[in-house]
Amino acid sequence: MNKILITISSWVGAATNGENQAIRDTFLKNIHAFPGLEYRFFIGDGTPTGEDETALWASFGQSPEGYGIKAKEGLQLTRSIVYTPKDDEIILPNTPDDYAHLGYKVRGQYRWH
Repeated sequence: MNKILITISSWVGAATNGENQAIRDTFLKNIHAFPGLEYRFFIGDGTPTGEDETALWASFGQSPEGYGIKAKEGLQLTRSIVYTPKDDEIILPNTPDDYAHLGYKVRGQYRWH
């Protein structure tokens, strides 16, 4: 039987503030009734990609420093919280945990196995 994986892009803030749990308690509560269907939350580890991000920041039309308060707060949160993931949460290495790097997070989801 083939398995189908539902990938959910998340972040450490959602994992700690109850948003991921709310998804488990509502949308995912009956997922086990469907054989072969599973899910995982994917969270960036908050570290730099180690790649040239010139094109990324050019697409936002600004520099990383001018990206905005939300991303900077998210990065600060990511670096300051020690978080132990739950069994259904995957921590992606070398992946900032902010909106600007969502593409990196999705790439990590495809690479995960």
